[in-house]
Amino acid sequence: MDIQENYNKILSIDSDIKDNLSVLNYFAKQCDHITEMGVRAMFSSWAFLAGLKQGGTFIGIDIVHPKEYGIDIEKIKTECEKEGIKFNFVQGDTLEAEIEPTDMLFIDTIHTKTQLSKELKMHASRVRKFMAFHDTVSCPELCLIIDDFLHQNKNWRVVFIGNLSNGLIVIQNYKYANRTE
Repeated sequence: MDIQENYNKILSIDSDIKDNLSVLNYFAKQCDHITEMGVRAMFSSWAFLAGLKQGGTFIGIDIVHPKEYGIDIEKIKTECEKEGIKFNFVQGDTLEAEIEPTDMLFIDTIHTKTQLSKELKMHASRVRKFMAFHDTVSCPELCLIIDDFLHQNKNWRVVFIGNLSNGLIVIQNYKYANRTE
């Protein structure tokens, strides 16, 4: 199955992020480089991959390897190569990783105020366009950290809030919003 077929298949599977996949895909279509922190079984990864154009880059980071969920990373890498997408999975701690500059950062890791605060402090300066956060309804303490980040970083604004599938917030860096590349 190619990337679009895998994405369509994922859309029909009940998951904790199902209702947010089309939103993530929408934002992915505006990006050339996406970094996902916390890939688990890669449901959201397929939404990002289906949105990326040829020549795009996807980097997934998780402390647990997706093979623990029955995912064959090599098959995904092969499908991405066929469609001209650079794919890389890094097994590791997001608090120890140094990410490349990226258009979109998706954070779905350990849902604590301390974890998200540290991830934002370490990685937000590397993000050009969007940051998205899952589980903002089921873990409302994350919203406090996002609000604090927005108050301290006036060039970032909320562009999407969703309450389905445990919640999703997407923020945009307006410093880059009107740039033509």
